[in-house]
Amino acid sequence: MEQMRRRLFFVFSWLVAAVVTSVVASAAVAIAGGQVSDRPLRPLTAAEVEALASAPITRPTPTAAPDPTVTTLVIIALTLGLAPFVPEPHIWEKLKMLAAGDLTRPLDIFDLILHATPFAVLILKLIRMWQVGR
Repeated sequence: MEQMRRRLFFVFSWLVAAVVTSVVASAAVAIAGGQVSDRPLRPLTAAEVEALASAPITRPTPTAAPDPTVTTLVIIALTLGLAPFVPEPHIWEKLKMLAAGDLTRPLDIFDLILHATPFAVLILKLIRMWQVGR
C-alpha cells in the first residue's frame, strides 16, 4: 500500500510539474507579445537588412574565471574529497581497495577519481604557487 502511495505521489508530482511548466511558458509567450524568437515576426525592410550588413560583429571578450584561493580548495577537498565521513572517509576506503587490488568495478574507479579530484586540484594549486614564488 505504501509503495502504491509513493508511486501515485510521484506521478502526481510529475503532472503538477508539467502543468506549472506549461503555465510559465505560456506566461512568457504572453509577456513577449507572442514573439519568442530573436527575429521579428514581420519580414525585414531593405533599410534593416542594410543596417545588419554594415553593422560590425562584436563578440564578447572571454573572461577567465578567478583562481580559487587555497582556503577554498582546502574546504572543498575536506568536504567533497572526504565525504561521507562515517564509518571512514570514502576516498580512504577506495585507496585501501586500490592497494588491495579490489578496485575493479567501473563505479568504484569513477568514485575514486571523483573524490580524488579536489585533492589533485589543491596539489596543483600549491605547486603552481610554489613555482611562481621561486
